[in-house]
Amino acid sequence: MTAEQMQDVIERWLEAWNSHDPEAVSEMYIEDAISRDMGRDMALMGRGAIAESLTAYMEAFPDITWKVSRFGVDAERRTVYLEWHAVGTHEGPYHGIPATGRSVEVDGCIVFNLTADGRIISDIGYWDVASMLRQLGLMPAWPAEGAVAH
Repeated sequence: MTAEQMQDVIERWLEAWNSHDPEAVSEMYIEDAISRDMGRDMALMGRGAIAESLTAYMEAFPDITWKVSRFGVDAERRTVYLEWHAVGTHEGPYHGIPATGRSVEVDGCIVFNLTADGRIISDIGYWDVASMLRQLGLMPAWPAEGAVAH
């Protein structure tokens, strides 16, 4: 695969996310894919578990939208790096947290490994869980002294 083709795969993944279609997103993974979310204590094993997790996120944040901050592609290793910014409203339960009705903005990065034909073998996501919890009112805010807003 070329770097452009690999970027196209991840752009289609993002389009499926922003369409709130967990089946379309999960179909982009191989059957025994592994998805690791560093905000969780375990990896998701297989397309079914990935689809279930996607559904939970999309039900908790039904208006979630992701925007690309930056792409990186290592075509030799068939690896794509996606830096993202997501915005959504917490309108449903989220991993045991009742809906708060609060809006959140979160930044993160996902590293994808792809097959030669453009299916997702694995991904690992790193994101600012603490910021999301603060925005939901579940963690105290950091002191403002010396802080710079972006």
